[in-house]
Amino acid sequence: MNSCAVQGIIAAFFVGLVIVALLVQAGLVTVDDVRYNDSVRVLLSRVESATDTGEVRVLKRAAAGEMVRARDLTDAIAFVKGENDGSDFRLVTLLRLRLRLGYGNRLEPVADAALRGLFAGVRYWMDEPGVNPMVYWSENHQVLFAADEYLAGQLYPADRFRDGRTGREHRTSARDRLLFWLAQRWRYGFSEWNSHYYTEDIAALSDLIDFAGDGEVRMKATMVLDLLLLDVASRAFHGEFIAASGRLYATNRMTADEAVRRIVRHAFYGADETRASDAIDINFQLSSYRTPPALVAIAQDVTGTAVTSTAGRNLTDIDADTSLTSDQRRIMALWGWKPSRTRRRSMHYSTGSAPTTWWRTHTWRCSGDSTTGYYGVWACRP
Repeated sequence: MNSCAVQGIIAAFFVGLVIVALLVQAGLVTVDDVRYNDSVRVLLSRVESATDTGEVRVLKRAAAGEMVRARDLTDAIAFVKGENDGSDFRLVTLLRLRLRLGYGNRLEPVADAALRGLFAGVRYWMDEPGVNPMVYWSENHQVLFAADEYLAGQLYPADRFRDGRTGREHRTSARDRLLFWLAQRWRYGFSEWNSHYYTEDIAALSDLIDFAGDGEVRMKATMVLDLLLLDVASRAFHGEFIAASGRLYATNRMTADEAVRRIVRHAFYGADETRASDAIDINFQLSSYRTPPALVAIAQDVTGTAVTSTAGRNLTDIDADTSLTSDQRRIMALWGWKPSRTRRRSMHYSTGSAPTTWWRTHTWRCSGDSTTGYYGVWACRP
């Protein structure tokens, strides 16, 4: 093969890459275009999680006394119905819009009906029928989806949801996951420790504190939020919170996170950050939660202090944990810590000595070394 032919092949290859990139940018190559690797495929969201879908602005308007129309919710509802990753972020804010005393009266009937249909149509957990690109298993997604499902089921107990179960049954299922998640955080701390992902945890906990009908859930959510804010208070300095972290991106390291700043100012300095909020932290800004005075004092103390803490667990202790009474709980405990992405040993411990039906069916483990993708979902190929 002469040099001209080689150059032509190389040029054609790069032109092909450019065409694919343009198709992806235009949204023409999305979730239906899958990448196969033996028995698995990757599903990707049609819309980026960071897309502004307007639910925060709508909630702020309702809080200020304005009416909410159906068209105001169009983008947020479409995002969730599309089962895009990050749908749980929208749901926690939309649920506050519907549940907050007085806000429901500020919804047009058509808007109210649209939300009711939306809440009943969500795939809230991995054991429900279907496959989508939403991440369920990381620490913040576990509590968000459980809180969303619990509150939706509480709101519409007699309604039939997409999997045929009633809202009451969904509330019961979500309650079990919530209490397990809260117990794990109380005992072992956070895998996403000192992270900007605390904002997602705080949003879910704020909604549970305000709206959960179960006193045990409200109390334990309050305790875990106190614990989380102790992490923040002990590492905050003059309103900033940038510390060693269990999960962090370069931009957060270089410039911190504005939502975290708003939380710090509101929690420890009493600032009303409602107008400034443009993200999921709006749920904390509007919450009835009040920071314990001891945490305020810690946050405002600027003297030099050494803070030592630990978060985590040893995989060899898993079999001695009597709270891991099911495969689902083992998966929540281990996958929430994220070793399962890279270590076969943690996958082994997720379900004991051998993969089970729950593991195969609901976490999409197919064969060999197949595992989950982080920003997409690996699913068994038909």
